[in-house]
Amino acid sequence: MSKLIASEVIVAHGRAVGLRRNAVQGEYADYVQRGIAAARKEGYGQLLVEAETGTGKTLGYLVAAGLDCARNNSRAIVATHTVALQRQILRFEQSGRICPECDMSRALTIIKSATGKQLTAGLRLGMRNFLDTDRALRAAERVLGARGVKREVRAQAESFADWARLNPGAQIQSFLEEEGLAALPGGLLFEDVCVTGASRKSEVSYLKYLEHVAASKRADILVTNHAMLMTNSVRGRNRLLHAEDDDREVCALIIDECDRFEQAARSATSDLVPILPIAQALADLAGSHAGKKIENAQAAVEKLRAMLSDLREHEDDEREEEVQFWDELEPPVRLRVLKQLTAAYEALVPLTDVKKSADEALESIQSYTEALGNVIGRIGKTSADTSSDGVVALRWSPTRHYPSIRTFRLRPARLLKRMWDVWVSGDGEEQEEDPCRAKALVLTSATVGMPSENGRVNFTEMATVYGVYGERNACHALNASGEGQFAPPRFGAVEFVFSHPSAPPVYLSEEEADEGHRELNPQWVQYTVKGILAAHARGGRTLVLTNSYRATEAICDALRKAKGAIKPIEKTASTNQEMCIRAFVSDPNGVFVSPGAWEGFDISQRIGPDGKKLGNAIKHVVVTQVPFAAPDGPFGKALDRHLRRRGYSESQARGLQFNQLFAEAVRKFKQGFGRGIRGAQDSFTFWITDPRFPRSELAGMLRTSGNTQRVETKLRLAIPKRFRVSVDGDSPWDCGSVLMLDGTVLDADTLAEKADAA
Repeated sequence: MSKLIASEVIVAHGRAVGLRRNAVQGEYADYVQRGIAAARKEGYGQLLVEAETGTGKTLGYLVAAGLDCARNNSRAIVATHTVALQRQILRFEQSGRICPECDMSRALTIIKSATGKQLTAGLRLGMRNFLDTDRALRAAERVLGARGVKREVRAQAESFADWARLNPGAQIQSFLEEEGLAALPGGLLFEDVCVTGASRKSEVSYLKYLEHVAASKRADILVTNHAMLMTNSVRGRNRLLHAEDDDREVCALIIDECDRFEQAARSATSDLVPILPIAQALADLAGSHAGKKIENAQAAVEKLRAMLSDLREHEDDEREEEVQFWDELEPPVRLRVLKQLTAAYEALVPLTDVKKSADEALESIQSYTEALGNVIGRIGKTSADTSSDGVVALRWSPTRHYPSIRTFRLRPARLLKRMWDVWVSGDGEEQEEDPCRAKALVLTSATVGMPSENGRVNFTEMATVYGVYGERNACHALNASGEGQFAPPRFGAVEFVFSHPSAPPVYLSEEEADEGHRELNPQWVQYTVKGILAAHARGGRTLVLTNSYRATEAICDALRKAKGAIKPIEKTASTNQEMCIRAFVSDPNGVFVSPGAWEGFDISQRIGPDGKKLGNAIKHVVVTQVPFAAPDGPFGKALDRHLRRRGYSESQARGLQFNQLFAEAVRKFKQGFGRGIRGAQDSFTFWITDPRFPRSELAGMLRTSGNTQRVETKLRLAIPKRFRVSVDGDSPWDCGSVLMLDGTVLDADTLAEKADAA
């Protein structure tokens, strides 16, 4: 098979699957193909590549990697941030066929047309997505046996039980899709009814899950998620994603949404030991299995709880989480706590020796006992090595009497570099040859690094952040060239609606808030609702992006009560994202409010109520808050401590933290902006109701009253340059409107008249 150029293949065969000519997509695909080829030639390589929304990134890397698979009889693995994004890349119909509207279907068709080879594709999902019929029936019984169950919930629980009997091992989401529900009945979670390590191995449910695993391991192109990839790598071998008897190599490993991979690395290497669930699991186990072992474990855990509760410094504050770090405790206190941790662990271990069963309480105890052992081990390492980036913390939540113990990883770049060693034979270390070790690692996203004034990303600097090898890397020259950044020069249209300079701040001041707590400002909630109603009145679907479920709930409650009230689609912690999306797709004027749709949210290829693709589906994107992460959470406090111990002053440590949080906020904001443009001809209105976001010069000239918020001017870098800079000074940014305090919208001409009059 002669070498095929990815861009030429897409041009030659893309029209047959509904693709329009997209030059930048071809350039991106060729660049990824060059990186894969360089890595294959040298034995390993790591490529950093950024592709702005509108590039056609997903299909670009699928075609590049797929052509390599077809030419060399190898495999490719794609890992993305969430299960929802997995299903966006690869969706299956109920018949088991790949949905023809997804990017994977198009890519496979293009590759077959070009090479004559029909590649296969598979999803690799975790256990929590698959139904354990035994657990599901017990969970349904609990719902039906509870007092005061509403008739509607009872009917749903009965329907779920019937479905569970007929569909052992099915994907739980299928039930929600068939019933049109956003969540399982009675507040049940996937974790309550899914297959687990304690599921009976001979039952159909577990065997069906194993069938899914086996099929995924043999797929030519496998789509998984960051968490699964990290779990795979932490265990030290990549056989979770590759069949033992498959001698093909995994040439390309593609990390999509790579800017979120750091989060997966931290989560995969953190251990949480919450005392309350352990105590509850022991109580449940005691209800069905009496014995001295259980009594001893209960006594040890209760003693641990009492000891940790006594250590809390601010016991009267029930609303504030408290964190104490292990090495800040007095040595005698550390000794006492470690002694009791060890006693609790030794009392729990005999329960883990019990023969595996489907007993949920026993399963939980086994899981937490393993985590407790890891925490004890981490304490030893942290005590022996003061430079360790592993941190152990005691935490007290607002539930007061039930603390938890957690470990943190603060510098995941080290961990990521070790992870890449699992997948690529690099960094000068001799490693045992492994046929499924990847040759090429492609780290790609719409926001690989912090946008700069000139719009360029320093990939050499970012290589350190992502744990990428230096000059020994076969892709080093490509990374250092600065060519790995792609953005469509002319793509889509946008209208800006800025917040008023005197818009209410998002949070109440410390003086206004109850006892100094960080609280949402009710006036800001009302101002935001006015903006959402103004967007909704213009027609079309409105996507509202928030920072938390708390803000989502407050905004949705206010929307339901407002004059001209609407019924928003609210994403809660327990509702299923896919079902929210389906409701959004079915309503041409729907309003979807979510903290989890900043990135990877694309409904343009979905089929609408009229039976046609939605295309330019979202007409309004409302950003309610600048997506700053809380700097004072447990991780932020741990990082501050770590920097101070390394010699940084308080101001330096705070500065480093702010820079990191600011960069993350800009990247996330940029992702959020991209939700409105998915095609070359798309147009949408971008609304901002957070007064901290910058405005055009014209909008900033409005008269202000009272205290105005500090404007973070560099946040404007989150807006693609083609929309905010123009030679003639009439870019969409310059011509933006303003959401007034009363909910009306003043356009640029009216604003100019006001400025002239002033």
